[in-house]
Amino acid sequence: MAARHHDFGIAQVRPEALGQPGHRTFQLRLESPAGSAALALEKQQLSELALAVQHLLELHHDAPAAAPPPAVAASHIQVEFKIGRIGLDFDVKRQSILALLQDEEATEKDSVNISCWLPRQAAQEFCEAALAVCAAGRPLCPLCHGSIDPEGHRCPKANGHKVAALEEGSEQI
Repeated sequence: MAARHHDFGIAQVRPEALGQPGHRTFQLRLESPAGSAALALEKQQLSELALAVQHLLELHHDAPAAAPPPAVAASHIQVEFKIGRIGLDFDVKRQSILALLQDEEATEKDSVNISCWLPRQAAQEFCEAALAVCAAGRPLCPLCHGSIDPEGHRCPKANGHKVAALEEGSEQI
């Protein structure tokens, strides 16, 4: 089977966390005239993706506005996979970020790839939403920075003798 590439054009990209903190799964939902995609990823990938997009926007904050990315024809593709590799590029002329997302199980002979464009405003909104989704998890232990479960946490920095409990206003991850 050959590589399959799906061009979503300008897409709305929405980060989601499904389930309860400690047992959440993360995904990106892409919507465009070309179709939709539900792309699973790790929490760390989502966080790093948001930070990388922010960095690209900051690097090119003085670039003048220009032509929007090309539109794609409506085709109603539906794609689902777990993201393995992510590539980003900033197109100065279009003032947009090009995201390339590859299936985790991709091989040289068989792979599924998606590309989509995020105009500057949409990219900024994505970053804010992604970082908020990542921050809505369990609070961190102030000693070891490990996650505190609702039942408590045996902190290795306290040699497991002290059980840290959830507190109001704790820092979240």
